[in-house]
Amino acid sequence: SKTEHHVYITPESRSPDIIPCSISTKELERYNKTIINRNFKVEVTPEKRSCLKEKRGSSEKKSPTKLFHKSPRSLDKFNVEMMENFVRVVPSKAECRELSPSSHTKERQKCNETTPTKSPIALSSQVTNKVKQKLTFDDCKDAVDSLLNDGWEEDFTTLDTYDHTLDLSKAQHCAIVDIQHNVNINTVVVKGTKDNKTAICDIEGFWTGLKLQVNNIVYITAVLSTSNSKWCVNNSDGSIVYHPDFLISTTSVVGSQFCSRRSVLREKFYGFEPSNQVMVVGVLVHKLLQEVLKNGIYATSEMEVLAKKLLLDRETIRMCYESDLPIENIFKELSLFVPKIKTFVSHYLKGCLENPIYKNGDWKGTISNILDIEENVWCHELGLKGKVDVTVGTETSVMPLEIKTGRATVSLEHRGQVMFYIMMLQKLGCKLSSGLLLYLREGVLREILVSEKERRDLVLLRNELAYYLTRKPKLTFDNSKDFSVQWELPEPINHHSACAKCPYNVICCTALKYEKANLCNNALKDLEENLLTHLEPAHVEYFMKWSALLTLESSSSHKSKQLHEIYTLRTAVREKNGQCIINVIVKGVNPHAGLYEHIFCKASQSENYNMLLSGIGMGDYVVVSTDNRPAVAAGFATHMDSLTISLSLDRDLKKKYPNCHFHLDTYTSSISQGFNMSNLALLLEPTDQAERLRRIVIDKHSPTFSNKLPKLLAIKGTTILRRLNKMQQKAILKSLSCNEYLLINGMPGTGKTDTIVALIKLLTELNKSVLVTSHTHSAVDNVCVRLLACGVDVLRLGSSSKIHPKLKEHSEEMRTKMCQTPEQLAEVYNSAKVLAVTCLGSGHAVLNKRVMDVCIVDESTQVLQCSVFRALYSARKFILIGDPDQLPPIVHNKEAIDGGLAESLFERLNTQSATVTLQQNYRMNKPITDMANNLTYNGQLLTANEEVANATLQFPNFEYFLQIYKDQEWILYTLDRSLSASVRILDTGRKHSDSETLITEESRCTNLLEIAILKTLVYALFEGGISSDMIGIIAPYRAQVAKLSTSLQDSNVEISTVDQFQGRDKEIIFYSCTRSGSERSIGSQPEILDDKRRLTVAITRAKYKFIMIGDLSTIRQYQPFENLLGSTDPSDILKLTDGELGFNRKLLII
Repeated sequence: SKTEHHVYITPESRSPDIIPCSISTKELERYNKTIINRNFKVEVTPEKRSCLKEKRGSSEKKSPTKLFHKSPRSLDKFNVEMMENFVRVVPSKAECRELSPSSHTKERQKCNETTPTKSPIALSSQVTNKVKQKLTFDDCKDAVDSLLNDGWEEDFTTLDTYDHTLDLSKAQHCAIVDIQHNVNINTVVVKGTKDNKTAICDIEGFWTGLKLQVNNIVYITAVLSTSNSKWCVNNSDGSIVYHPDFLISTTSVVGSQFCSRRSVLREKFYGFEPSNQVMVVGVLVHKLLQEVLKNGIYATSEMEVLAKKLLLDRETIRMCYESDLPIENIFKELSLFVPKIKTFVSHYLKGCLENPIYKNGDWKGTISNILDIEENVWCHELGLKGKVDVTVGTETSVMPLEIKTGRATVSLEHRGQVMFYIMMLQKLGCKLSSGLLLYLREGVLREILVSEKERRDLVLLRNELAYYLTRKPKLTFDNSKDFSVQWELPEPINHHSACAKCPYNVICCTALKYEKANLCNNALKDLEENLLTHLEPAHVEYFMKWSALLTLESSSSHKSKQLHEIYTLRTAVREKNGQCIINVIVKGVNPHAGLYEHIFCKASQSENYNMLLSGIGMGDYVVVSTDNRPAVAAGFATHMDSLTISLSLDRDLKKKYPNCHFHLDTYTSSISQGFNMSNLALLLEPTDQAERLRRIVIDKHSPTFSNKLPKLLAIKGTTILRRLNKMQQKAILKSLSCNEYLLINGMPGTGKTDTIVALIKLLTELNKSVLVTSHTHSAVDNVCVRLLACGVDVLRLGSSSKIHPKLKEHSEEMRTKMCQTPEQLAEVYNSAKVLAVTCLGSGHAVLNKRVMDVCIVDESTQVLQCSVFRALYSARKFILIGDPDQLPPIVHNKEAIDGGLAESLFERLNTQSATVTLQQNYRMNKPITDMANNLTYNGQLLTANEEVANATLQFPNFEYFLQIYKDQEWILYTLDRSLSASVRILDTGRKHSDSETLITEESRCTNLLEIAILKTLVYALFEGGISSDMIGIIAPYRAQVAKLSTSLQDSNVEISTVDQFQGRDKEIIFYSCTRSGSERSIGSQPEILDDKRRLTVAITRAKYKFIMIGDLSTIRQYQPFENLLGSTDPSDILKLTDGELGFNRKLLII
């Protein structure tokens, strides 16, 4: 047939390059079988005869050649209309929105708009070189010939090379290894992650909208097609869960029905949305009903007593204080629900039934028992997590009960949440077919069923959200090391009222502004103009870049803790990898402050297992699972020894799982990520505090200083300042005179803490309020303990379980335990002159209400920029104290490091005019100071006086020590007390026949020979009369620290990584290099031993003696160690060889 068709050919990039040609029906059919599968879309454009007749008669008609030469080169702003004899270029729809077209152009546009809608075409996994990515008019003929080439067919034979034996009739956890995109159907090859079997599957219907790529992980269920014996997922059968290992809350998924963009932003900026009265009342009503059901309280009078008791609960008072709600208003609202709860109990609870009257459509069953409250459910087959309000039992089945306190809308969102719980519990083995949705205010209880179509649509809804939440931002770097960001978010809705009330509208509009999105016909156009008038382009750019960097780091951290391996690896493998403790039982449960401290031990004591070697550390977030169910509870590790580990959990596991064995996995909580993202969003706020921070942080305005100091300073300050050296005095006076901020660069041992304590004491004498914060609890507590010793009162915010024992009486818990109203709580918070909290804890409600005069950030060089924003937001000016040559913020993702995420705010603002330096060191003697200068400080670090410079280690029992070790000269050499012997380096060599070096990965590196040498030297020090509190042992790896702790567990010597020793010192420091015998390849990835700053911290912890033990041939491969050894006197290095100087590995203490 010679019938001609007129076609668009549009690349996937959506810039419409046009081939002006005619092709036959046969050619078109052949064309569609090939080209449509690749990067282009072909559609027949219907001929519009009435329009053509009108246009043919026009005197304006131009020839195709003339039109081509006059056509623009940037075709992405134009639509091209294909006619029988010519091509016409007209403005695109996006451009037309801003025009007021004439009737003639309206008619032409109307014709153009009747063109069939194009279906989205996914990218191919491979691009053949036979297809040009950008077609132009110049070579259109060649392009068509190439596109119609039969050679394409050879690219579609690869799927047949697999041996497909994977059974997809059951849900399978798979990786996509190949994919083909066809018309209305995609074909994938999947490989099971457990057995590596493969299967080929056709994806049809709504599922083709999934943006699948090779290496994506999916949970897939399919049916076997009778026509072609291939597995198939279509609108009726099968399902695909995209990125199932990324668990999303059910609340977020159902909330995305209205606006998926808001749901994505809510997940990313978790904690940014403020609480209100509706939320507080909702939480309290949930608690009230749950307590009634859990404790069997069915009399109205008892319910009223319980409601009053709930209002006196510390958490309730805190919520009311945070939301500025009088307790009377909350009590009034809560009291309205007591009769509603009574009605619900009398209508539906077995044993309490009192002639129930059902409303039309209500469930008419009976609840026989209460199985669980706030049941934690993780379902990796669906990629979902959630907490079921109440899990109830009937005579025949289990049912999830969802409680709502608002109007009885029975909306899709509310029903969808119950449906998700049904699906999740079914996947976990529970026998149920329906759930309950309770609207307590109106007394409506509906039974919710879930159909197969609803299951499909809910999974599709979850998949869309998972796609955007797992997308990594793309950074494009230029020659100046600057970069631009592509951050993929769902399209915004067009709803003026909803968008105006949305708490994320500023963030949403900021992203749209950065992308230069066209909002001509969107309600957000006016909103964006009004919401962002206070922001400069640099502010928008900073926000977008740092959001991208934090997201990249979050994805890296997520992998480092290997959350998905809880589902994909056997328990024994997880334990071997150091991420899990398996087969433990509950030894005891101690209720405390609404939580339950569980003490776990191994089920079999014959295992001889050491908890300290588990890979789980104090303060880690731990997930508790059973053999049949993941994440039955989760909490923080509060205590560890070799035999037991204690976790603080929100439920008593012995009640539901009395004789169960558990598995404990480490898990990276997303709390810090949400906190940092929310802090970043604070910079966008239209407030004076945010404006001040934007000028300092983003615009880098230099600080200004007042010429006058308070007159009271002469009276109050003389005694305080007299105890400090001139550099410290200068730092304090500059801190008092600065108007915005000041940096204090405190080199090691220069008295940073003394300076901070003196500054705070002086500020309180001047009647100023002070906020003290730092990255770690130990750093905050160190300052607080010193303040108490100076007579300065402190209110220590945060959990009592994580603070120093000396601060218990000054903790928030103790100070507020008698508060029974929000007003009393406010009085305690507002009366404190000094508040102390970690950076992560600075989201505390008091700091949202009270503006402090000064914020002091200790060890600020260890903190991510945005981690301090919340604290700085709550103060009129701030002082950053730190050492940029010591530990930086911890960042794992290399791309994020390249983008600048590891740059602290101290480093960003560090200029000569903004910084005061402390150089006089009171800690290290001269040899150790010289070593630190040679490695890092270039001679700037000074010893404060001769006494410090010449200080040495003193042995109380020196003569006895000499007598015992007279035949082991290597020990006498190493522990020589003379000033010239303050630095000693012991070379173990590479060959250790009686030692063990395990290097499975960087975090699992141990060295038994170094442990034996260390143990021998430590006990030699004990013989010389040195006490354990004078000794510190540092190792770069947690595995080595754990083995050292086990080997020296009776010595009471402090053993830790460099990070935990930051800010502290010991008379003698041992450093175990650990690495031995490993060759580094050229261009290998940076390791922990490559970090000069960590080595600097280790050296500068020592007062009188620094002893390093390691295989020098191995550690010389790391540049910091090569530099250190190159500047060390050869007389300070000893090669340990059997038979020389009395050294014998067989005589070492094991």
